Amino acid sequence: MTVVDPHDRSATDDFGPGDIWYFPHGHGHLLQCVGTEPCHFILVFDNGSFSEFGTFSVSD
Repeated sequence: MTVVDPHDRSATDDFGPGDIWYFPHGHGHLLQCVGTEPCHFILVFDNGSFSEFGTFSVSD
């Protein structure tokens, strides 16, 4: 996982099964599977009005 804050500072960390992380509003992030097994994750948002169409994806 890589996260970039609004001041262009970045951090990269590895996570394993069961780990939890939080991205504050306005922080860009990248999730990448680096192992040989499939990677699955669940996204949870703290804003009930969130829409996937109101955010941007690097793949866009």
